[in-house]
Amino acid sequence: MKNYQHLFDDGVIIQSGLGWNAIIQDMCMSIDFFIEECDDVRYENFKITKIENKFGVLNVEYNLVDPHIKKIIDFAERMSYYTCETCGENGKIYCSSKWLHWCTYKTLCKDHAIKYYYYEIRHPKGKK
Repeated sequence: MKNYQHLFDDGVIIQSGLGWNAIIQDMCMSIDFFIEECDDVRYENFKITKIENKFGVLNVEYNLVDPHIKKIIDFAERMSYYTCETCGENGKIYCSSKWLHWCTYKTLCKDHAIKYYYYEIRHPKGKK
């Protein structure tokens, strides 16, 4: 956040694991590069207002609707589906309970899923 403070709203909330820091940093670098290269006045007010873990994946909220910036943020959010939010290694979505309706989701590597007692989400037989 220190390098890209100009992209963040004053009261920004960041609630994500350290494993996603590289994804967030690359996202900010790409947005910053795009805004500098574009040199368009409408991007001067762009601000990220919230970064959080929502249903086990990265969720980024921002104040400007733009298809180019949306693609950058969507890519970062998709990367979080496959990145452990704790350590940054390859991961997948796990569940805190065997009952999917009553659980917390996290994207974790196998080691952290075991450490935190998270369960693999499996499809019923015959469905993928």
